[in-house]
Amino acid sequence: MITCPHCQQEATLEHLRTSPECSKAVRSLIGLYRLSQRVTRAGNRSAAPEPCPKCGEMVSKAQAVRGHGCASEDYSAMSQPIGKPFQLDPEARQALGRVSPERAWLQVRTLVQQAIQEHYEEAEKMRLKANYPVDLPNLAEALEIGSPICGINHLHYANPDLNLTNIPKVPCLEVLQAVLNFLTVSERYQSLLP
Repeated sequence: MITCPHCQQEATLEHLRTSPECSKAVRSLIGLYRLSQRVTRAGNRSAAPEPCPKCGEMVSKAQAVRGHGCASEDYSAMSQPIGKPFQLDPEARQALGRVSPERAWLQVRTLVQQAIQEHYEEAEKMRLKANYPVDLPNLAEALEIGSPICGINHLHYANPDLNLTNIPKVPCLEVLQAVLNFLTVSERYQSLLP
């Protein structure tokens, strides 16, 4: 039995069809799972060629959506070949300074967990205001299994002003808000969701 992360009922197909909130919650968890597994939307499926909207070259549908090398730098992290690890965006690398993405992601996860434990009511209000469908404990768990490089790429893309060189000095609720921004507002992250 699979439990719906939104309402804690059994997540049957009928339940997901009739409840948009539950369906969104499951899609969001699937997106986080895909990030953690380092797969792209294309997966291993073959696709009929389509013209790229940027250059007109015939490419797979997934490449036409994500980019295949002609796309802007903003989408470079999503166009990594399947089976190869994500690479840190140059902008994120610069924002990190000498801090490794693994260390920065650990600090982000720790501060999100701290926000949930010490400021649960405020954190829950932030989650509801952001209209994020997954409850806070599941959010914290999903961040633990996510790829640090991919997480930092998305976090920096959605929050370019967030100080990544000294994350422990950033208030925990501010870090939680930054994570919620990339999960709900960032068009780059949203494009990965099914």
